[in-house]
Amino acid sequence: MDRGKREQEFYRGRLILPQGVASDGRVAVRGVGAVLFAGSLGETLAWAGNKPAGLELAGPGGQRLSLSVFLNGYAGEWLDLSIRDGVDAAAARALGMFIAGEPWTPESAGALYRDQVELGLAEIDEGLRGFVNSLADFLFDLATSTRQNTQARQSYYDALNHLKRNNDRFRDLFTDSLRAQLRDPEKERETRFASLEDADASHLDLVNFSEMEERLEVERIINDALQRFRIDLESLTLRVSDLFGLGAAQAKALFHPAYQCRALEEALHALGFSPEALRQSLRFFHHEWVRKLTGFYARINGNLAEAGLRPGLEDELYRGGSIIEFQRDAPRRSPRGERERETGDTGAGEPVVPQRPETPADSAPAPAEAAEPEPARAPRQKHEAIYDAVVNALKTRQATEQEEAPPADEAEPAAPAASAETVAAALLALQNATQAGDGEVGPLRNLLAGESVDPSVRSALGGEAGNRLEFVDDVFSTMRGNLDISEGVKPLLERLRIPLARLSLLEPRFFADPGHPAHKFLDKLSRLATTENFPNRVLERKLEEIVALVASGYADDSAVFDDALGRLGSLVQQHERTLNKNIDRVISGMEGREQLRRAWRTVDRLLAAYIKPPAAPRVLLELLDAGWRDLLRQTVVREGEGSAPWREQVATLEAVCAALEAAEAGNAPSRLPEALRRQLDQLREEIRRAQPDNVTHGRALRDLKAVLSGEEPLETLPVEAPLDADGEPEDERLEQLPRLHRWLKRVDQLRTGTVMSYRDRKGHRKRMRLVWISDDRERFAFVNDLGQKVGELTRLQLARKLSHGLAPPDPLDRMSVLDQGIYGTLARAQERLTFRRTHDPQTRLLNAETLRQRLKRTVEHAQRNDVQHAFLLLDIDRFHLVNELYGEEQGDEVIHAFAQMLAQLNERRSITARLADDRFGIVLAYRDRDE
Repeated sequence: MDRGKREQEFYRGRLILPQGVASDGRVAVRGVGAVLFAGSLGETLAWAGNKPAGLELAGPGGQRLSLSVFLNGYAGEWLDLSIRDGVDAAAARALGMFIAGEPWTPESAGALYRDQVELGLAEIDEGLRGFVNSLADFLFDLATSTRQNTQARQSYYDALNHLKRNNDRFRDLFTDSLRAQLRDPEKERETRFASLEDADASHLDLVNFSEMEERLEVERIINDALQRFRIDLESLTLRVSDLFGLGAAQAKALFHPAYQCRALEEALHALGFSPEALRQSLRFFHHEWVRKLTGFYARINGNLAEAGLRPGLEDELYRGGSIIEFQRDAPRRSPRGERERETGDTGAGEPVVPQRPETPADSAPAPAEAAEPEPARAPRQKHEAIYDAVVNALKTRQATEQEEAPPADEAEPAAPAASAETVAAALLALQNATQAGDGEVGPLRNLLAGESVDPSVRSALGGEAGNRLEFVDDVFSTMRGNLDISEGVKPLLERLRIPLARLSLLEPRFFADPGHPAHKFLDKLSRLATTENFPNRVLERKLEEIVALVASGYADDSAVFDDALGRLGSLVQQHERTLNKNIDRVISGMEGREQLRRAWRTVDRLLAAYIKPPAAPRVLLELLDAGWRDLLRQTVVREGEGSAPWREQVATLEAVCAALEAAEAGNAPSRLPEALRRQLDQLREEIRRAQPDNVTHGRALRDLKAVLSGEEPLETLPVEAPLDADGEPEDERLEQLPRLHRWLKRVDQLRTGTVMSYRDRKGHRKRMRLVWISDDRERFAFVNDLGQKVGELTRLQLARKLSHGLAPPDPLDRMSVLDQGIYGTLARAQERLTFRRTHDPQTRLLNAETLRQRLKRTVEHAQRNDVQHAFLLLDIDRFHLVNELYGEEQGDEVIHAFAQMLAQLNERRSITARLADDRFGIVLAYRDRDE
């Protein structure tokens, strides 16, 4: 039913909520198993959880119906409901509820659902055949990329081999996993994929950073898919809800992206993919599979709509907005509903009817038997989860450093730790004292560790305040190390270290909130401060003013960042205008050159049709060199290939060539034909007008006339086969470069706007953007971040560059500077924890448990590839005497020295580990017993 017609068809009804509150109102039939309700309390009722409500309905002819219904969501003034039970066939027909066929029974509903699952699985299985081949090519590219280290390339190569050997098994694993997940139309309640919007920092297990990155990659895929296919997925959810009477909160969306991501993960885990290969495969799956599901979802929705389940639902959602996610102009939403709208998760969560402020009538005491509504849980923003993850990482790093530090001498008890506000005040004093200073400020802990600083402030450095300052130091290290910041601007950025440290103490969550003005300010400033924008004295002076505004103006009010952000925004806009103008100039220049190149090729093709190897008339070649070839090119550029002047030139060339052929055969006339004479005279005038300084064409024309009239003999000169634009026959070049075919396919997929990363002659990482592609896709132009042209490459040249490492920038490079700092902090925490878990703390060699895992993989590798590896077990004879004679400290030094010696003696492909006390193990790759 169209929303605009709902008020024309309705029945009287009463909705009785689970807590006993009742509301009288109107009921409209929505479709098979679905109704709409609008009551006097429709804006104030709180429907707790996923519990069913009762709906009493006065149907046609006064028939009384008592239904059990679930809430799907809010559609304008109506509540969208799915019927759980209470409607028999006769009542359904009287209400006009069944559009086609008989009422759904559990058996017929299950049969329809299973049919759609099997149809979808068959389509997916067919699509997986091509996907597997594309994924194999992608893994091969990674395995041969010079941008990857040896270990990463080996993991991609192993993944490629696993995929090739288990092509059919992969498809079976994928479809079997999907079939198992979709066996029951009701959603699982406590699963990782059932409610992604509830994920928070407690799920980010820093001990297993690879798993955390995998989860984040899956979340990115699902969030993107929910934005792309919101209407498709919501339609599937509502139709399955109506089919089984479940309610949208409990109904599965058929083939939801979350289920497909899980299927991929399970399949690749079963094949033995490494964590890095799995993450890269997920990214490939995102771009090459998930983003192409539009038609797939439309076909399943079409099948369900044909069965009578909400026909036309997609159009209604498109015009009127989401039902499950609630409309933006609806009354105030519950926290849960807000979170659903923000995350776009149409397949999970507990819909809650929007509420309005209480009125005296609303606040009347509920009946004694009514249950208290469940309290709504406050939404948890993603940046809050990120903040908690970073804080936990910093705490972990601090605890690790304290454990690894040597025991300190006994000292006086430390002073009580100062509050964050007190530490911020101490930093303000340092800020005022160092405002005029230049150069690097240095670690903030060191600034506050001096004797002149209050002892309570120094004590606070060992707690959360110290962790926040350490993160600020990490951010500035990132700017200096990872970003291409101009050397002249680095001192300016250093002046912001203390103000940002104070902000992190007073507003600790700012760095994880991309909407905070300080977050935006630092990101834009770091982008403007790149070396490509300098030297630029005007820009540098403006940046100095903006930095001074923050450095001197920030006390405890972050509004100063709003002012600075506004000024910085003007610079960014100016920079973008300059960038766009420069890009337009580059494109205009390339278009002009391309027009000339097309003219060159048009003329060359024309002449190739009349001048063929091995020889051609000398007089014709001399005339072409004397200006006729240039005239032909000018005609194409100015008039066009199909113009009358061009056709006249072609006719003259054809007449001249025909006359020369006659002269070569001895049939030259004694007198030049009048028509040909007029053509040659006209040609002489056109060359003279187009090329006023050309004086050679007159003699060339006289020689041509003499030959054509038989006065002079016809002489020929040798000519070669025409070359292409790059100087080699095209077919011959491609035959010589078969290894570039894969990269040529990559070139053919490039689009304008693509950003690529490369290293300059000094080894610095640079970026360039593709802004122009010729019509025949044979030439490509790139600009830098200022819009200045930095590269013009042919198709083959670009393919070679891609094979040598030219590639899109790392995803980390596209993050803001604060996000890069967050990522670096989490990565370093993971590395430290991983090292502690896999290495012996005393010798820093691998520990026994890690060696056992490596040995297991080594044995599997030997059996799989029919090679031999060796394992040595070593211990130090009578080592206990060292401890007994010299003490355990000296014994530890001996163990450490022995471990270093083993590590230095072994080659790169060997593995050395400490097993226990004075026992060590060494794995030697590709060594037999004799060696």
